[in-house]
Amino acid sequence: RDISEKVRCIQREKMEKGEYLCAIAFYGYKRSETKKNRLEIDGPAAETVRRIFRMAAEGTKPTQIASVLNAEHIPAPLAYRRENHTDGMRGWKVAGDTAYWSRENVRRIISDERYTGCLVGRKRTKVDVSQKRTVKVPREDWIVAKDAHEAIVPRETYEQAQQVIKHNVRKKEPGKPSQRFRGLLKCAVCGRTLMRMRCKKPY
Repeated sequence: RDISEKVRCIQREKMEKGEYLCAIAFYGYKRSETKKNRLEIDGPAAETVRRIFRMAAEGTKPTQIASVLNAEHIPAPLAYRRENHTDGMRGWKVAGDTAYWSRENVRRIISDERYTGCLVGRKRTKVDVSQKRTVKVPREDWIVAKDAHEAIVPRETYEQAQQVIKHNVRKKEPGKPSQRFRGLLKCAVCGRTLMRMRCKKPY
């Protein structure tokens, strides 16, 4: 426990300094080969990110953005990492990883504040050193390091995209029953909450 607490303190200090501690850089960036724990813009992926934000700021919905990117055969984040061998030689599948563009991975990019140049850490934390389970940390306790790396999108464009997402959130239609199992059904493998996808054949 003592070692674990010391490691946490060191990691917290590094996060506050704007150091990137993850093994794999998030889409649009790559790990710097000259500066330790720093990120650099990854040209082709960064251009796709800019385009996603521009389309979102113009009012295009995430589902429509995903359809456009898939129609143009632009590799999704996971496929891009595998093509460029920047996936850390990961041979296993992770919940949420898809090799095509979907509404969810487009929304994830649009909602990611790190594209404005800041780093956000400590969103989740372990309940106990002896357990793998993590819990959400209140937003006011997140570690945010501004100007940690070069921004891909300006703050103004990011804020415009957030307003579009909020505007496009589905409102419950009167007369339609709510999902009585929302938040109760869990994945037997990873333990995460299952979401019901509304489409022609709901799943």
